[in-house]
Amino acid sequence: MMGILKKSFILILLVALSCSPKISKIDVYTDGAKKGDESAIKSLLKLLEHYEEDIKVKAYGGLIMVPEGKREFLSGLILNKLKSEKDVVTKEFLIALAGKLKIKSAVPVLIDMARDKSYPRRYVVYFALGEIGDISSISTLIEGLEDERVDVQKYASRAIIKLGPKALPVIFERFNSLKKEVQGYLIRAMGEIRDRSAEDLLISQINSENKYDVIWALGKVGTEKSLPYLLSELKNPDYLARVKACQALGDLNQPSAIPYLRKLLSDKEVVVREWSARSLEVLTGERTYYIDEKGKPALPYSLYH
Repeated sequence: MMGILKKSFILILLVALSCSPKISKIDVYTDGAKKGDESAIKSLLKLLEHYEEDIKVKAYGGLIMVPEGKREFLSGLILNKLKSEKDVVTKEFLIALAGKLKIKSAVPVLIDMARDKSYPRRYVVYFALGEIGDISSISTLIEGLEDERVDVQKYASRAIIKLGPKALPVIFERFNSLKKEVQGYLIRAMGEIRDRSAEDLLISQINSENKYDVIWALGKVGTEKSLPYLLSELKNPDYLARVKACQALGDLNQPSAIPYLRKLLSDKEVVVREWSARSLEVLTGERTYYIDEKGKPALPYSLYH
């Protein structure tokens, strides 16, 4: 009996190996795809269905090298396949391709997929929407920030940041109606987008539950207008707020903050003292000592924020 099972296993393995395309053949398809050969492109696309993930990866690598003149041809094939594909992993590769190739016509299909909670790898949908960068996806991306899955939240946030300043009007319009957790993601996104039009909204949130993120973001997008709000946080009984304010004042690059930061060199919390010294170095260009936890003069570990 064991002998029969062993022979059956070997037979199955040989059949599988005989069906598996040689790497050299995939390389031939890839070379053809680079030159815009449509049959080679179709062959690589077919290999995305292969059961071996290494083969899928190789095929994917070849498809993203298709020349500009054949991108529309490939985009049509991907879009048709995307609508009918049932295999979870193959679909993931197709979605990623739609993103990498920036297929704008795929956006409505991707939006529908983003809302399909039964698809376990929908984080890749948000990755793709971020790569395409079409503003029509902004509402879907904001919805993604409310998803129960952290990976979806992460990629939705990344996609909003990649949209850049064009995402801000919708963020401003919807901000007050959103949950505090979602507002927190958007505050961080506004800081990463680095557009000063977000400054007023951020200032309005300085006393919210997202205070730490607001302080950080004001350091990134603020102007002199933000200065009094950040200076006020240097007096906050919460030492973490003082730390964040020191960091933000270094980023804000307003020399008038220098005397206020110098006062923090005698703060009771060592981390506040260190961050005040670090930001003073940024603003003055001079090495600045603070008193460490052992009561000895020390230099900040790094100038990098």
